[in-house]
Amino acid sequence: MPNAVVVNGQPSQPNQNQGGLFQWSFVGAPVGTLANANSPQVQLTPFDVAASTQGILRLTVTVSGCPGISTKDVPVTVTNAHDVVINLPPHAVPVASPSTASEGMVVTLDGSGSWDVDNPSLTYAWLQTVGPAVTLANTGNPAIKTFVAPNFADDTQLTFRLTVSDGTLSNSDTTFVNVSWTNDSPVAGLVCPDGMFEVNEGQSVTFDASGSTDSDDGIATYEWAQLVGLPEVTGVADWNTAVVTFNAPQLGFGETGLVPFKLTVTDHHGAKSTANCAIFVHDITKPLLSVPQSPLVAEATSADGANVAYEVSAFDAVDGDLPFPSPYLLCEPPPGSLFALDSLSPVLCSAEDSAGNGNTATFSVSVVDSTAPAISVPLSFAVEATGPDGAPADYVAKSNDAVDGERDAVCMPASGSTFPLNTPGPTTTVHCDATDAHGNEATTRTFTVAVHDTTPPDIDAATVSADLVAEATSPSGASVSFGLPSAHDLVDLDAVLVTCAPGSPHVFPLGETVVQCDAVDSRGNSTADATPGTSATFKVTVRDTTAPVFGPVSNHTVEAQSGAGASFAYALPTATDVVDGDRTVTCTEAPALALPGVFPLGSTTVTCSASDTRGNGGSTSFQVTVVDTTAPSLDLPANITAEATGSTGAVVNFAVAASDAVDADVQLVCSSNSGDTFALGTTTVQCIGTDDAGNSAGGNFTITVQDTTGPAISAHETVTAYATGNSAATVTYTVPTAVDLVDGPVVVTCTPASGSSFNVGTTTVTCSAKDSRNNPSNSTFAVTVTYNFTGFFQPIDNGTMNSVKAGSAIPVKFSLGGNQGLNIFDPGPASGVIACSATDGDAIEETVTAGNSSLQFDPGSNQYIYVWKTEKSWAGQCRVLQVKLKGGTQRSALFKFK
Repeated sequence: MPNAVVVNGQPSQPNQNQGGLFQWSFVGAPVGTLANANSPQVQLTPFDVAASTQGILRLTVTVSGCPGISTKDVPVTVTNAHDVVINLPPHAVPVASPSTASEGMVVTLDGSGSWDVDNPSLTYAWLQTVGPAVTLANTGNPAIKTFVAPNFADDTQLTFRLTVSDGTLSNSDTTFVNVSWTNDSPVAGLVCPDGMFEVNEGQSVTFDASGSTDSDDGIATYEWAQLVGLPEVTGVADWNTAVVTFNAPQLGFGETGLVPFKLTVTDHHGAKSTANCAIFVHDITKPLLSVPQSPLVAEATSADGANVAYEVSAFDAVDGDLPFPSPYLLCEPPPGSLFALDSLSPVLCSAEDSAGNGNTATFSVSVVDSTAPAISVPLSFAVEATGPDGAPADYVAKSNDAVDGERDAVCMPASGSTFPLNTPGPTTTVHCDATDAHGNEATTRTFTVAVHDTTPPDIDAATVSADLVAEATSPSGASVSFGLPSAHDLVDLDAVLVTCAPGSPHVFPLGETVVQCDAVDSRGNSTADATPGTSATFKVTVRDTTAPVFGPVSNHTVEAQSGAGASFAYALPTATDVVDGDRTVTCTEAPALALPGVFPLGSTTVTCSASDTRGNGGSTSFQVTVVDTTAPSLDLPANITAEATGSTGAVVNFAVAASDAVDADVQLVCSSNSGDTFALGTTTVQCIGTDDAGNSAGGNFTITVQDTTGPAISAHETVTAYATGNSAATVTYTVPTAVDLVDGPVVVTCTPASGSSFNVGTTTVTCSAKDSRNNPSNSTFAVTVTYNFTGFFQPIDNGTMNSVKAGSAIPVKFSLGGNQGLNIFDPGPASGVIACSATDGDAIEETVTAGNSSLQFDPGSNQYIYVWKTEKSWAGQCRVLQVKLKGGTQRSALFKFK
């Protein structure tokens, strides 16, 4: 009975999972029947033959929708079972342990239970056929592979096929591994070099946790918290995004600046992860320095000037009050220094806090002499007359000044002058003055000098007036005139002064007054001081019949202070009576005031009245008018600068207000409103406020809209291409777009340009754009060109151990999609010894070409040919040949030398 065999084409590339289509067929006459002719493995059942028969089985591999075809022929010999010993195929026995594994668990694929009745020496090949790819790891046993169950989004089944071969025939079977899904905790990825950012007060800080990951269903929430430390950063509880930006706070008194934060990320199943980062805020605020107002004026205490004391202070937000004087707060010259007279002396003060932030301030000290001298004079004194002209008198008067010292005062009459007798009276007043070198005049000091004469004159009784009667003309009574009697003096003869008390004319009070007349000589001797009876007397009687008289009154105009009017206190007019003098005045307002002392807008009449004790009365009136002539006050913002948000400019918000003492609601009109869109450039906003009385006030401010933002260039993915010739490719790419907030779409230029030739490897393309105001933007992306290396051609099989004779020259053939030149290696091909059970290895020896041959390109087959010269000493070894190409492409082939 014919023996069915399985021919394995699974190592072909691409395999079925990668889109490969397989077709088995005979070349020429068939030598049997085929089962599963459209799968990677075909079952061949040979015909019964009388003698050995040769046939060729061909495998054709294509890819749906893609040009190209690859074929490989397999010689088949069918023999008569009676003539030869039949080789039976082996049996593959795959076992997966455990068959159900959790994520991260090590799974063992064991094929050591496979067997062959003819040949105990088998080769083993494991291949994953279903499920996301895993990496199989070698063990010391070629029949056993291991892998780590990866993280999946759901429970996943993986299928593995074991193929065992006795060198001629092979057999395959599959096993399954079920990977159970478990939720993994997220990973908080917070960018924080060395665990802390060092920043200055007010500096922008960005915490970037966008690198946080969750292998299952992603990050659900981000939660930020400030752990401890002052100052407190406001709004932390509201942070809920991966990237947060805030301004470093200002430091307060005694605050160190270390502020730690904690990030907690939570996935959609509640698993959490945390990461910490801190900021250290540096104090950059200089102290506030307070010095005396300049100039500080001090009074001179001597001709050298004055020792001037002064006070300065400095306050720092972190250190508090700085002591003065101290190394933190100094002034030069220091307090108490001697400052020169008549000069403006500068004082420089400097303050520095513990963080090294410094500040300076200056003021000047002016020492002046503004103090007048002090004058000392003698007490008044008297001298006796020495002749008809009087008598001489001597005295001493001095001035003393803090700057000029002691000097003589200037007095009139001078010391030693002759003082007249009884002229201009009983004494003569001496006036003393002094002025220092700075023109300061002393207060005049006086004293008197008297010249004595003691004999009074005589009065002639026949010349004395009779009694008189008069009507009162003033509060004091009435002015009455009368003639003086005559008198005679022994010294002055008839040149005698006669006086009456009261004198003539004189205001006599109501009622009866006795007038006494006396004579006095030029030296002051009077009859009044002599023996009683030497004076002359008569009576004056005054009566009162006149009513009180009001003083002048005037109307008042007062500015309103509020809607109620104005608080105004007027002065009561005076009322005077010829007998009683000043009288009490009472006033009333019409209409009556609603609030005491507060006059309403408009006119109010005030009527005042008074009367004397004898019933003589009178009245007067005036007007109080309250007016509103004061314009409202405007509260306008400072000039505003805003960044344009579009071609029309920017929406700008601002606040304006007006207030008035009288009107609670002032009409305020501006040429533009808050929230309007302002065009690029500068716009002046005019505002006018008007109260109900028509008083108006105006003001303005400017709004400047500017464009300083460059265009936004769209992102571009990496462009990949295969080299088409001479190790390069002409690459066409789509130029990214750019949009500017003001100009809209703008032109983007890139270098190298689309359609340029790019060499094998990675080239950076730089794109740039500018808006109409020359605000620039730039972006980059990569163009990667590689060789289209599809594998080795015959006589080398890909993915399996090639059996060759040691010392032979092996033609290594491959295609790179065209003629790429001969400078394609990086470096040249190399080989190294590997275990015969290995599927790959490291090449450590450079290869040697056969004869004088080297790398060649065959344009007919579109293939490269490199003839590899092997060594006879390699017999019994297994080696790997590695071909490394520029651009990073690498392929390996396995060889067993015999």
